[in-house]
Amino acid sequence: MAAGKGAETGGAGAQQDAQEGGAPTGGGSAGPDTAGATAGASAGTGPQPPVAAAPGAPGCSAEQLGVQGSARSPEADGKVYGSFKVTNVSGRGCTVIGPDTVTAASVSGPGRSSGVTVVGHTAGDPAAGLPDPSAEAALLVLQPNTAYEVRFAWVPSAQSCPAATPDPAPKPPVGAPESGPDAGARAVGSDPDGGGKSPEPTGVEVTHTPHTTPPGAPATQTTIPAACGGTVYRTGVIPLDAPKP
Repeated sequence: MAAGKGAETGGAGAQQDAQEGGAPTGGGSAGPDTAGATAGASAGTGPQPPVAAAPGAPGCSAEQLGVQGSARSPEADGKVYGSFKVTNVSGRGCTVIGPDTVTAASVSGPGRSSGVTVVGHTAGDPAAGLPDPSAEAALLVLQPNTAYEVRFAWVPSAQSCPAATPDPAPKPPVGAPESGPDAGARAVGSDPDGGGKSPEPTGVEVTHTPHTTPPGAPATQTTIPAACGGTVYRTGVIPLDAPKP
């Protein structure tokens, strides 16, 4: 499964940390291209070359995979690294073929979201904390209780997040009577419940969906708080060390 330079790909953090995403599920929508993924050194471990497909190993199905997402605290330069760990929770091996899907959106309130650019991680890009693209495996046999990661990095744009701004005051109907001590305030448009303000940004939601056969794996989300805009750089499939018996 490779990461692409195309519009819907991106990076994943060099380490997992606090803010654990939900329990094993899956995540994402639009899929990546296949461009920057071969094999190399992941953070804290040596090179992990792609694993050859075992004869007859079927593609991983949705019920075989559990996904856990996480995002770290912001670094000094504002970048946030995170990852999605995909584990084979079944009792039989399966083959991971094809790219996982990673999407992201800046969310400013209920029902309000805007796209965040998602691109494939390449050597020399701003997400320097991600593993070298050579750490990625284009095809992987995932044995029971083994896992891989898709890592990402959110890199903020040069522009700061917009603050909440008051909406224009609603005007009373023509001829409507105004009475009482608060009539003037209502005419000016002050909403005591704060409904007259547009919501402040609540974060960037990064969503991941593993590639399964047949398609249909559930989505897993992790949120970067108090973030907006920017670019998400993502890796492809990075095999993790098998657990020791």
